[in-house]
Amino acid sequence: MEANKLNPNKQVVRSFVEKINDRRLEDLNHCMAVDVIDYNKIIHGEADEPGGAFDGIRQQLEAVQPYQIRIEELIAENDRVVARMIQNGTHSGTHPGCRSRPIGTSRTKPFLYLR
Repeated sequence: MEANKLNPNKQVVRSFVEKINDRRLEDLNHCMAVDVIDYNKIIHGEADEPGGAFDGIRQQLEAVQPYQIRIEELIAENDRVVARMIQNGTHSGTHPGCRSRPIGTSRTKPFLYLR
């Protein structure tokens, strides 16, 4: 049996990353609640209120181009998924808390997704 059929929460995270990579921000509400509050902060200065995460993702994509996420590993238990992802891009735009400079970035970071 496919892993996606065994754990639909992993598929939600995969879909979330695909939508970001494809710049389909209008479809993120299929993977993330519109009233989510992101306490981990996608971007410095993101509003601590419902909808702030959507704006944080938009700002990140405007400031770092090209921007791509690659999932290295997904671990799921109950309604939680931890993702180890590599983010790549070139910081070339305005990013709150950082001066604009055309440098390449690559980060490996764990993320916890709750459903």
